[in-house]
Amino acid sequence: MMVNLAPGANRNAVRQILQETSAAALNLASPGHVSTGEWVTRYVEFVTTTGNVLRNQITPADIHRLLWTNRYQVLVTKTGLLATDEQHPGINGLLSAELQDLRDAFDVAHKELNDKIMSWRATYAYVALDSSAYINGPKLEEFQFAKILDRIPDKQFRLLVPMAVVDELDNLKQHSKQHHRWRASYTTAVLARVLSGDPTWPGQLHDDDPRVTVELLLDPPGHTRLPITDDEIVDRLVHAQALAGEPITLITYDTGQDLRARAAGLKSHRLRNAVEDEDEPEQQDRRKARA
Repeated sequence: MMVNLAPGANRNAVRQILQETSAAALNLASPGHVSTGEWVTRYVEFVTTTGNVLRNQITPADIHRLLWTNRYQVLVTKTGLLATDEQHPGINGLLSAELQDLRDAFDVAHKELNDKIMSWRATYAYVALDSSAYINGPKLEEFQFAKILDRIPDKQFRLLVPMAVVDELDNLKQHSKQHHRWRASYTTAVLARVLSGDPTWPGQLHDDDPRVTVELLLDPPGHTRLPITDDEIVDRLVHAQALAGEPITLITYDTGQDLRARAAGLKSHRLRNAVEDEDEPEQQDRRKARA
Protein backbone atom coordinates (compact mmCIF):
# COMPACT_ATOMS: atom_id res chain seq x y z
CA MET A 1 0.00 0.00 0.00
CA MET A 2 1.53 3.29 -1.10
CA VAL A 3 2.04 6.00 1.48
CA ASN A 4 0.11 9.24 1.09
CA LEU A 5 2.28 12.33 1.12
CA ALA A 6 1.26 15.20 3.34
CA PRO A 7 0.66 18.60 1.68
CA GLY A 8 3.98 20.32 1.08
CA ALA A 9 6.03 17.15 1.55
CA ASN A 10 9.11 16.56 -0.59
CA ARG A 11 8.48 13.34 -2.49
CA ASN A 12 12.19 12.63 -3.05
CA ALA A 13 12.98 13.16 0.62
CA VAL A 14 10.21 10.76 1.63
CA ARG A 15 11.44 8.19 -0.87
CA GLN A 16 14.92 8.37 0.68
CA ILE A 17 13.57 8.15 4.24
CA LEU A 18 11.63 4.99 3.38
CA GLN A 19 14.72 3.37 1.89
CA GLU A 20 16.94 4.35 4.80
CA THR A 21 14.40 3.13 7.35
CA SER A 22 14.29 -0.29 5.72
CA ALA A 23 18.09 -0.54 5.92
CA ALA A 24 18.08 0.64 9.54
CA ALA A 25 15.48 -1.99 10.46
CA LEU A 26 17.71 -4.67 8.94
CA ASN A 27 20.64 -3.53 11.08
CA LEU A 28 18.50 -3.39 14.21
CA ALA A 29 17.34 -6.95 13.58
CA SER A 30 20.92 -8.10 14.30
CA PRO A 31 21.77 -6.18 17.50
CA GLY A 32 24.67 -8.37 18.57
CA HIS A 33 25.13 -9.58 22.16
CA VAL A 34 22.65 -7.41 24.01
CA SER A 35 19.92 -8.25 26.49
CA THR A 36 16.30 -8.41 25.52
CA GLY A 37 15.62 -5.25 27.50
CA GLU A 38 18.32 -3.29 25.66
CA TRP A 39 17.09 -4.56 22.29
CA VAL A 40 13.50 -3.54 23.05
CA THR A 41 14.70 -0.10 24.17
CA ARG A 42 16.63 0.40 20.93
CA TYR A 43 13.60 -0.67 18.91
CA VAL A 44 11.25 1.74 20.69
CA GLU A 45 13.74 4.60 20.24
CA PHE A 46 14.05 3.70 16.55
CA VAL A 47 10.29 3.74 16.04
CA THR A 48 9.93 7.05 17.90
CA THR A 49 12.72 8.69 15.91
CA THR A 50 11.38 7.42 12.59
CA GLY A 51 7.89 8.62 13.44
CA ASN A 52 9.22 12.08 14.20
CA VAL A 53 11.15 12.17 10.91
CA LEU A 54 8.06 11.18 8.93
CA ARG A 55 5.76 13.61 10.71
CA ASN A 56 4.40 16.20 8.26
CA GLN A 57 5.85 14.11 5.40
CA ILE A 58 3.23 11.35 5.20
CA THR A 59 -0.24 11.13 6.69
CA PRO A 60 -0.71 10.16 10.36
CA ALA A 61 -2.67 7.10 9.23
CA ASP A 62 0.36 5.83 7.29
CA ILE A 63 2.70 6.45 10.22
CA HIS A 64 0.39 4.39 12.42
CA ARG A 65 0.14 1.64 9.81
CA LEU A 66 3.89 1.38 9.31
CA LEU A 67 5.17 1.95 12.85
CA TRP A 68 2.57 1.92 15.61
CA THR A 69 1.58 -1.72 15.04
CA ASN A 70 -0.07 -4.14 17.46
CA ARG A 71 3.31 -5.69 18.21
CA TYR A 72 4.71 -2.24 18.94
CA GLN A 73 1.92 -1.67 21.47
CA VAL A 74 2.99 -4.87 23.25
CA LEU A 75 6.72 -4.26 23.07
CA VAL A 76 6.61 -0.66 24.26
CA THR A 77 5.05 -1.83 27.53
CA LYS A 78 8.20 -3.87 28.19
CA THR A 79 10.54 -0.88 28.05
CA GLY A 80 12.35 -0.51 31.37
CA LEU A 81 10.73 -3.59 32.90
CA LEU A 82 13.17 -6.24 31.67
CA ALA A 83 16.38 -7.01 33.51
CA THR A 84 19.39 -5.56 31.71
CA ASP A 85 21.29 -8.85 31.69
CA GLU A 86 18.56 -11.35 30.80
CA GLN A 87 17.29 -12.95 27.63
CA HIS A 88 13.57 -13.57 27.00
CA PRO A 89 13.21 -15.89 23.99
CA GLY A 90 9.49 -15.18 23.55
CA ILE A 91 9.98 -11.41 23.43
CA ASN A 92 13.06 -11.84 21.24
CA GLY A 93 10.99 -13.79 18.73
CA LEU A 94 8.23 -11.18 18.80
CA LEU A 95 10.71 -8.37 18.22
CA SER A 96 12.50 -10.24 15.44
CA ALA A 97 9.20 -10.86 13.63
CA GLU A 98 8.18 -7.21 14.07
CA LEU A 99 11.42 -5.89 12.61
CA GLN A 100 11.15 -8.23 9.62
CA ASP A 101 7.59 -7.06 8.95
CA LEU A 102 8.62 -3.44 9.42
CA ARG A 103 11.43 -3.83 6.92
CA ASP A 104 9.12 -5.51 4.41
CA ALA A 105 6.49 -2.78 4.82
CA PHE A 106 9.02 -0.01 4.22
CA ASP A 107 10.48 -1.88 1.24
CA VAL A 108 7.02 -2.08 -0.35
CA ALA A 109 6.25 1.56 0.49
CA HIS A 110 9.55 2.67 -1.06
CA LYS A 111 9.02 0.65 -4.24
CA GLU A 112 5.44 1.84 -4.73
CA LEU A 113 6.32 5.47 -4.12
CA ASN A 114 9.30 5.21 -6.45
CA ASP A 115 7.14 3.65 -9.18
CA LYS A 116 4.55 6.40 -8.80
CA ILE A 117 7.17 9.15 -8.90
CA MET A 118 8.58 7.67 -12.09
CA SER A 119 5.10 7.68 -13.65
CA TRP A 120 4.38 11.28 -12.56
CA ARG A 121 7.04 13.06 -14.56
CA ALA A 122 7.80 16.72 -15.11
CA THR A 123 6.84 16.21 -18.76
CA TYR A 124 3.17 16.37 -17.69
CA ALA A 125 0.99 19.39 -17.08
CA TYR A 126 -1.40 18.28 -14.32
CA VAL A 127 -5.03 19.38 -14.48
CA ALA A 128 -8.31 18.47 -12.80
CA LEU A 129 -11.95 19.32 -13.49
CA ASP A 130 -14.64 19.64 -10.89
CA SER A 131 -18.21 18.57 -11.59
CA SER A 132 -19.26 22.02 -12.81
CA ALA A 133 -16.64 21.84 -15.58
CA TYR A 134 -17.67 18.33 -16.62
CA ILE A 135 -21.33 19.37 -16.77
CA ASN A 136 -21.14 22.90 -18.19
CA GLY A 137 -17.86 22.91 -20.10
CA PRO A 138 -16.92 21.18 -23.35
CA LYS A 139 -17.56 17.45 -23.51
CA LEU A 140 -14.68 15.52 -21.95
CA GLU A 141 -13.39 14.16 -25.25
CA GLU A 142 -13.45 17.67 -26.75
CA PHE A 143 -11.79 19.50 -23.85
CA GLN A 144 -8.82 21.48 -25.26
CA PHE A 145 -6.73 22.06 -22.16
CA ALA A 146 -3.95 23.98 -23.89
CA LYS A 147 -6.43 26.39 -25.47
CA ILE A 148 -8.50 26.86 -22.32
CA LEU A 149 -5.44 27.49 -20.17
CA ASP A 150 -3.86 29.67 -22.88
CA ARG A 151 -0.72 27.57 -22.72
CA ILE A 152 1.73 26.49 -25.39
CA PRO A 153 1.33 22.68 -25.51
CA ASP A 154 4.94 21.87 -24.65
CA LYS A 155 3.81 19.10 -22.31
CA GLN A 156 1.40 16.22 -22.30
CA PHE A 157 -1.63 16.71 -20.05
CA ARG A 158 -2.47 14.37 -17.17
CA LEU A 159 -6.12 14.75 -16.09
CA LEU A 160 -6.50 13.80 -12.42
CA VAL A 161 -9.94 12.61 -11.33
CA PRO A 162 -10.62 12.42 -7.58
CA MET A 163 -13.02 9.60 -6.73
CA ALA A 164 -15.32 12.15 -5.08
CA VAL A 165 -15.88 13.73 -8.51
CA VAL A 166 -16.88 10.36 -10.00
CA ASP A 167 -19.36 9.81 -7.16
CA GLU A 168 -20.75 13.31 -7.65
CA LEU A 169 -21.23 12.65 -11.37
CA ASP A 170 -22.99 9.38 -10.59
CA ASN A 171 -25.39 11.27 -8.32
CA LEU A 172 -26.03 13.85 -11.05
CA LYS A 173 -27.46 11.08 -13.26
CA GLN A 174 -30.63 11.54 -11.17
CA HIS A 175 -30.68 15.34 -11.54
CA SER A 176 -33.92 17.10 -12.45
CA LYS A 177 -32.30 18.78 -15.47
CA GLN A 178 -31.99 16.60 -18.55
CA HIS A 179 -28.69 18.21 -19.59
CA HIS A 180 -27.10 17.37 -16.23
CA ARG A 181 -28.31 13.77 -16.42
CA TRP A 182 -27.05 13.30 -19.97
CA ARG A 183 -23.67 14.98 -19.45
CA ALA A 184 -23.04 13.05 -16.19
CA SER A 185 -23.87 9.76 -17.92
CA TYR A 186 -21.70 10.62 -20.92
CA THR A 187 -18.73 11.65 -18.74
CA THR A 188 -18.79 8.57 -16.52
CA ALA A 189 -19.08 6.36 -19.61
CA VAL A 190 -15.95 7.98 -21.09
CA LEU A 191 -14.06 7.58 -17.80
CA ALA A 192 -15.14 3.92 -17.56
CA ARG A 193 -13.88 3.28 -21.08
CA VAL A 194 -10.56 5.10 -20.60
CA LEU A 195 -9.93 3.32 -17.29
CA SER A 196 -11.28 -0.06 -18.42
CA GLY A 197 -8.00 -1.82 -17.66
CA ASP A 198 -6.36 -1.40 -14.27
CA PRO A 199 -8.11 1.69 -12.81
CA THR A 200 -5.10 2.41 -10.62
CA TRP A 201 -3.03 3.28 -13.70
CA PRO A 202 -3.55 6.06 -16.27
CA GLY A 203 -5.60 5.54 -19.40
CA GLN A 204 -5.39 7.47 -22.64
CA LEU A 205 -8.16 9.95 -23.37
CA HIS A 206 -6.85 10.87 -26.81
CA ASP A 207 -3.55 11.01 -28.65
CA ASP A 208 -3.92 14.47 -30.16
CA ASP A 209 -1.28 17.16 -29.83
CA PRO A 210 -0.92 17.43 -26.90
CA ARG A 211 -1.63 13.93 -25.66
CA VAL A 212 -4.02 13.60 -22.69
CA THR A 213 -4.05 10.75 -20.18
CA VAL A 214 -6.48 10.27 -17.31
CA GLU A 215 -5.62 9.07 -13.80
CA LEU A 216 -8.12 8.21 -11.08
CA LEU A 217 -7.27 9.40 -7.56
CA LEU A 218 -8.73 6.68 -5.36
CA ASP A 219 -9.51 7.33 -1.72
CA PRO A 220 -6.79 5.91 0.57
CA PRO A 221 -7.94 2.83 2.54
CA GLY A 222 -9.70 3.93 5.70
CA HIS A 223 -10.01 7.49 4.44
CA THR A 224 -12.87 9.57 5.83
CA ARG A 225 -14.12 12.15 3.37
CA LEU A 226 -14.66 15.76 4.37
CA PRO A 227 -18.33 16.72 4.86
CA ILE A 228 -18.31 19.19 1.95
CA THR A 229 -17.54 17.50 -1.38
CA ASP A 230 -15.82 20.59 -2.81
CA ASP A 231 -13.45 20.61 0.19
CA GLU A 232 -12.78 16.90 -0.32
CA ILE A 233 -11.89 17.41 -3.98
CA VAL A 234 -9.45 20.19 -3.17
CA ASP A 235 -7.93 18.16 -0.33
CA ARG A 236 -7.28 15.15 -2.59
CA LEU A 237 -5.66 17.38 -5.20
CA VAL A 238 -3.44 19.08 -2.61
CA HIS A 239 -2.14 15.67 -1.50
CA ALA A 240 -1.64 14.67 -5.15
CA GLN A 241 0.33 17.85 -5.81
CA ALA A 242 2.97 16.78 -3.29
CA LEU A 243 3.29 13.47 -5.12
CA ALA A 244 3.43 15.08 -8.55
CA GLY A 245 6.14 17.56 -7.59
CA GLU A 246 4.44 19.91 -10.06
CA PRO A 247 1.55 22.37 -9.72
CA ILE A 248 -1.96 21.07 -10.34
CA THR A 249 -4.51 23.34 -12.00
CA LEU A 250 -8.18 22.92 -11.11
CA ILE A 251 -10.63 24.01 -13.80
CA THR A 252 -14.05 25.05 -12.52
CA TYR A 253 -17.04 27.29 -13.20
CA ASP A 254 -17.65 27.85 -9.47
CA THR A 255 -16.29 30.93 -7.73
CA GLY A 256 -16.27 29.19 -4.37
CA GLN A 257 -14.26 26.26 -5.68
CA ASP A 258 -11.84 28.64 -7.38
CA LEU A 259 -11.26 30.41 -4.06
CA ARG A 260 -10.89 27.13 -2.17
CA ALA A 261 -8.32 25.81 -4.61
CA ARG A 262 -6.15 28.92 -4.62
CA ALA A 263 -6.30 29.22 -0.83
CA ALA A 264 -5.07 25.62 -0.54
CA GLY A 265 -2.06 26.20 -2.79
CA LEU A 266 -3.42 24.84 -6.07
CA LYS A 267 -3.56 26.72 -9.31
CA SER A 268 -7.09 27.43 -10.46
CA HIS A 269 -8.71 28.47 -13.72
CA ARG A 270 -12.31 29.64 -13.46
CA LEU A 271 -14.31 29.36 -16.64
CA ARG A 272 -16.96 31.99 -17.31
CA ASN A 273 -20.60 31.22 -17.91
CA ALA A 274 -22.14 32.98 -20.89
CA VAL A 275 -24.45 34.94 -18.57
CA GLU A 276 -21.44 36.59 -16.91
CA ASP A 277 -20.76 38.50 -20.12
CA GLU A 278 -24.34 39.68 -20.56
CA ASP A 279 -25.60 43.15 -19.65
CA GLU A 280 -27.68 43.66 -16.55
CA PRO A 281 -31.44 43.32 -17.19
CA GLU A 282 -31.98 47.11 -16.85
CA GLN A 283 -29.31 47.78 -19.46
CA GLN A 284 -30.92 45.26 -21.79
CA ASP A 285 -34.32 46.95 -21.34
CA ARG A 286 -32.86 50.40 -22.11
CA ARG A 287 -31.22 49.08 -25.28
CA LYS A 288 -34.49 47.55 -26.42
CA ALA A 289 -36.30 50.85 -25.75
CA ARG A 290 -33.75 52.81 -27.82
CA ALA A 291 -34.12 50.35 -30.65
